Amino acid sequence: FPSHDNRANEWNDCFVLIKGNETKVYQGSVDPGTYWMKKPMPGLEKRGTARQEPQLMNLVFAAIKGKPALLVESLLIKRGSNRNGIHDDSDRIEKADRSNGIFIHAMYTDGKVERNSAGCGVLKAQWNSREWKEFYDTLSKSGQAKIKYALIEGRNL
Repeated sequence: FPSHDNRANEWNDCFVLIKGNETKVYQGSVDPGTYWMKKPMPGLEKRGTARQEPQLMNLVFAAIKGKPALLVESLLIKRGSNRNGIHDDSDRIEKADRSNGIFIHAMYTDGKVERNSAGCGVLKAQWNSREWKEFYDTLSKSGQAKIKYALIEGRNL
């Protein structure tokens, strides 16, 4: 499914869960939708919309808009401040903490990534779908307070 071409607004990333010798793959996106790239969230107009940079991070259990999700702890992000709809070399990298508001969660609406992500990692699965429930339940039943999360560019695999 994912093509690893990084086209904007496409579900062209994947989330891979490895538990023992079992591996599960879920389609999604770790890039913000074009909607948010061109119109950053209130308060971030000058700084721009965040994109997670490849790195090893921790996830902790949290809620987003009252729904179960995974908060990405301390991480490096790149901010698309020029609002050209893409992240490029002119964007600056900054360190974000737990208050960054970057999560991994289910999608809100069908179709393109668009408003589903303002910098979060999003599974291409509705909140009540089997895929999201399986993904979240696998992690929440692990007994770990923090889950290791590695973001790797497809071209580096």
